Amino acid sequence: MRRYRLFSFVMVAVLSVGVMAPAVAGLASPAKVLAEDPAATPAPAKPAASTPSGAISGPPASATDESRVPHYYGPYANWGWSPQAMVDAIVTLQRAPGDTTGTGAEASATVDPKDGSVISITVTSPGSGYTLPPVVQITSPGVTPTSVAVGAARISAGVIDSISVNETGGGFTAPVVAVTGGSPTPGFVAAAVSSGSVDAFTVADGGSGYQAQPIVVFSLPELPDGVQATGAATMVNGSVAHVTLLNAGSGYTSAPTVTILDGDKVIATAATAVATMRIDKIDVTSGGQGYHAVPTVTISDTIGAPDKGASATAFVAVAGAVAGITVTKRGAGYVTPGIKKFQDTLAGLGAENANNLGQFIPVAVADVTTYPGADYYEIAVVQYRMKFSSSMPATLLRGYVQLSTDVVPGDHVPLSNENFDPTKPPTPIYLPNGQRA
Repeated sequence: MRRYRLFSFVMVAVLSVGVMAPAVAGLASPAKVLAEDPAATPAPAKPAASTPSGAISGPPASATDESRVPHYYGPYANWGWSPQAMVDAIVTLQRAPGDTTGTGAEASATVDPKDGSVISITVTSPGSGYTLPPVVQITSPGVTPTSVAVGAARISAGVIDSISVNETGGGFTAPVVAVTGGSPTPGFVAAAVSSGSVDAFTVADGGSGYQAQPIVVFSLPELPDGVQATGAATMVNGSVAHVTLLNAGSGYTSAPTVTILDGDKVIATAATAVATMRIDKIDVTSGGQGYHAVPTVTISDTIGAPDKGASATAFVAVAGAVAGITVTKRGAGYVTPGIKKFQDTLAGLGAENANNLGQFIPVAVADVTTYPGADYYEIAVVQYRMKFSSSMPATLLRGYVQLSTDVVPGDHVPLSNENFDPTKPPTPIYLPNGQRA
């Protein structure tokens, strides 16, 4: 009997586990051999029996023998550099004098390929603990720029940039947003307001005496860019039997009121209906100050309990983190001979065999208990950043990671999703049962 391996996929939007690490530097070790072999003394060659006119015979006399060694990448650079000249500027952030705690900030530069000037600098890791803006140094590996570029860093006061809705929930009447935790400066707690659209409504009383087609009118949304919801009523024997939602609208900070007209008239025995809403958006009205960690966002209802709760995540420029770098002088000449190859070692199996970039090939552990006779794995799709070369900035990727279970506990490494904006903290990942992945 053939036995198949079974996989359980938990699709979560995460990214930050070195699952794909083996793809990073797979050519490193063989390249080192190539880099060293040409320097070895070539073995004596046997003379050819006969050599056609104009042909070259025999091995190269040395690693730089122009008559034998093909110089694909320029004179004598065959073993170490790529063939294409690259614009390259390395940004280093150092603590300013008087700052003893700032650490971890990293940035990358965008260089104009025409003149090698620095166009902009992007913060790839904001770091933390900076009491003063760090000193920005811009260099180019192996090259002296014709004009040195200058940049100025700024650090965050710890404000909330935005709040993203994870789950819209439903059944809200008067939602309110609370931002707690994160250790802000006393008196400078962030504030936010939620808005959304109609998710449902109930005809509480069908009314009576309708002579014309009932017209459903929702109140206008509170936000100026909102869209008014619309609906259509079905009348039976002068009463409203059913109402259909045509457009859920948008921009409502509280559930809209519903009026059901008799044609274009208001009647004393009109039907009554109650609408509820979901949370589509949360706007930060005050970013607060002094946040040292990501706060908790809670969405509740001031009138009653919603049918389904909503959830959201705050994105914070943490206090003492590098919030941005401005190029004050572009400089020129940040051009290198190319990406240096063969400088990174091969990623091995397991953390004990990590390469110089800290990358290794994780080994999955089969669960042979849950489904006897088969190898069972619970895995997740995660989003993370990884460097493919020491000469390149980290790239945003997606890959698989094995989840910790009761049978295969693993290392219980909390999973997070790296954001497209590298200056924002990763988003924690939760399983369908609410537990942290």
